[in-house]
Amino acid sequence: MISETLEFAKSHNYNKLGLLATKKTIESGLYSERAEKLGISIVNPSEESNKRLSSAIHSFLQNGLKEEQQEAVLSAVSELVDEGVEAVILGCTDLKAILNKRSIDVPLVDSLCVLTDVAVRALSGGE
Repeated sequence: MISETLEFAKSHNYNKLGLLATKKTIESGLYSERAEKLGISIVNPSEESNKRLSSAIHSFLQNGLKEEQQEAVLSAVSELVDEGVEAVILGCTDLKAILNKRSIDVPLVDSLCVLTDVAVRALSGGE
């Protein structure tokens, strides 16, 4: 999923990407390591912002959608935009549901959608 997401971003000429994901995913360095090989720079939210983001994801899974979860995600996106990212990776499958069609001023690269597209193309014999 990570490689496919980064290849998608590269194909759209994104060279500086924000990453929204759980704390564990960010700390694993998997996105950063693979992105570096493609010449892509990954920008992570601040530690405080990432704590709020991880908390919002866990709260969403336990309690359903709440406004404060959306605000945590939007705040993290805003922080990444201020850092000059060209697009933001949704590196957790729950983030799109949390955003729930909220308007964002930066392109989003949804890792689940990218993986779905790759799977559909593979199953249909496309590239």
